[in-house]
Amino acid sequence: MVDQPHSATATADLAAANAAAPARQRRSGMARLRLALLASAAALVLLVAVLVIAAWSAWRSDVSLPWLLRQVPGLQTQGVSGSLAGGDLTIQSLDWEISP
Repeated sequence: MVDQPHSATATADLAAANAAAPARQRRSGMARLRLALLASAAALVLLVAVLVIAAWSAWRSDVSLPWLLRQVPGLQTQGVSGSLAGGDLTIQSLDWEISP
């Protein structure tokens, strides 16, 4: 009779451990999801910061405006100097050919 209560207690402990296992798995799944969301948010913030720094740098740089104007289809420029942010922007010639 002594073994029977012990065995019932052991069975109850085993059942409780088995019931707790899915809860632990769910918690670790939620922790992974939180970590993935946090990493995604951090990557997005970093990407936005890099884009803002690149845009600011392009706005202030004397080299970026001629490059940017070369990207416009049909636009021909000569003698571009200065930056968009500076007060000394000069363009000797600007021709834009619009094709149908």
